[in-house]
Amino acid sequence: MMRMLLICDQDKQVIADNIKQLARGAKALFIWTDCDLEGEHIGGEVRTEALKGNRQLEVKRARFSNIERA
Repeated sequence: MMRMLLICDQDKQVIADNIKQLARGAKALFIWTDCDLEGEHIGGEVRTEALKGNRQLEVKRARFSNIERA
């Protein structure tokens, strides 16, 4: 399995630190972003940061789609 190294921009580090801090006291994380490429990317970054704070965290991915016209 290939692992990617994610580098967080300095101005976003406070967000990454907050995710890690909140994960420490959590049992599960439900990622509920859009299922497009951007949503998948954001969800993956959140998962990565949360697992840095809590390696035992159970991560679930919600899957949904919008049936309304844009």
